[in-house]
Amino acid sequence: MGTWYGGGYWRDRQTLLLNQWQPSKGSVPFKTAQLQPKFGGEDLGVLYPKWERDGWQRRGDNYGTDRRIENVAKYMVACDGDDGWQNKPSRKHPALIVRYIGYLARGYTFRFALDGFDDLLDEAVDSACWDSLGNLAYSRQGVLYKYSLADLKKGQPGTVRDLESLAPNRG
Repeated sequence: MGTWYGGGYWRDRQTLLLNQWQPSKGSVPFKTAQLQPKFGGEDLGVLYPKWERDGWQRRGDNYGTDRRIENVAKYMVACDGDDGWQNKPSRKHPALIVRYIGYLARGYTFRFALDGFDDLLDEAVDSACWDSLGNLAYSRQGVLYKYSLADLKKGQPGTVRDLESLAPNRG
């Protein structure tokens, strides 16, 4: 099957949902079950149910319209009009929003926004989430940023870590 239908996610502490494949040999010390392909069999079929598990909610029923990008060497599709997902851990937190914008030069591509903080999460943001302590954590071009709710009010991150200079351990 190659790399199609790979991966999965943990439904709970004991159950790994597999994306349309089964281990062929041996056993594992936990339960496995098949992920139902609600969103297709590739990455979005794992990512969207994982977001639902983590408390993300759809902002509407429109998943957007795919539009093939012509005259490029690599296969690319733009997605126009996705209503997106949002995560809001408490009433005090602004909504963290993510929209699928297409299968572009680096694969599945998303844009993040933070309700009320329009300039904070720009198109260079790779990933964003609320951590287990209610802090906003996001990455942009190899740099990690963390904002508490108080940091957001001040307009300055509480933590910034540049990981670009790190090299893999070859030992």
